[in-house]
Amino acid sequence: MADKPAKKPDKAEAKLRQRLADVEQKLDEAEQTIEAIRSGKVDALVVSSPEGERVFTLQGADHRYRQIVEGMTEGAVIVSAQGTVLYANAAFAQLVGVALDHVFGSPLSAYVDPAAMASVGRLLRAARSKTATAKSSLLARGEQRVPVHLSAAPDAGSDQDGVCVIVTDLTHAMQETERQHADEFRQIVDNVPELAWHALPDGHIDFYNQRWYEYTGTTFEQMEGWGWKSVHHPDHVNAVVERWGESIETGEPFEMEFPLRGADGIYRWF
Repeated sequence: MADKPAKKPDKAEAKLRQRLADVEQKLDEAEQTIEAIRSGKVDALVVSSPEGERVFTLQGADHRYRQIVEGMTEGAVIVSAQGTVLYANAAFAQLVGVALDHVFGSPLSAYVDPAAMASVGRLLRAARSKTATAKSSLLARGEQRVPVHLSAAPDAGSDQDGVCVIVTDLTHAMQETERQHADEFRQIVDNVPELAWHALPDGHIDFYNQRWYEYTGTTFEQMEGWGWKSVHHPDHVNAVVERWGESIETGEPFEMEFPLRGADGIYRWF
């Protein structure tokens, strides 16, 4: 008995199968889109509508969080238990002078001042279980030290003992503090009756008090550096220079009596 020929699918069945394939494809695309949103790989969606394509920015909490972090002036990093940078914002990359895509996956130690390595390690270990803070220093472009304040806390969104770290650049704050201290020093010293000056480690004098100028009748431009030698008595200046040099080299206090020429041309002992 001859086999009956296979029944050809009618048009309705073929159309149904095509629609089912289209639905499965759209479902797969939707699942991929949802995963991209969850992982932060997309920040907006393009949706086709009768009015044309429309762009919808994400409004979820994760997106708002990323916007805040990326807009911060402070650096932000997430570090794994092994010390690998899992995430960094643009401010951190700018702080250390490295392209952002090079920061991801690199060891945090690459940006830490060697002298601060131990203290940063202790901070990261402590921050796995509680919030921890410390002052430290990073290296910008691998060489320039940058003073920073680190605030670290456990990464609540990870089960890998990761740590979130906020990095605040203290450069400007420290410069302002030093300026204020310098101003306070000048105000105090300018009001003492004695002659006073300030020298750098190499012996270069960069400040005299007001009493010095009043007595010698000179200006800072005339006295800066080693210009003070011009108001010392010729018979004593060499001994003063020698003793000053010894003090700079050894760090011993400079104590000596010598005659200085006043604005009236008369030498007086100090």
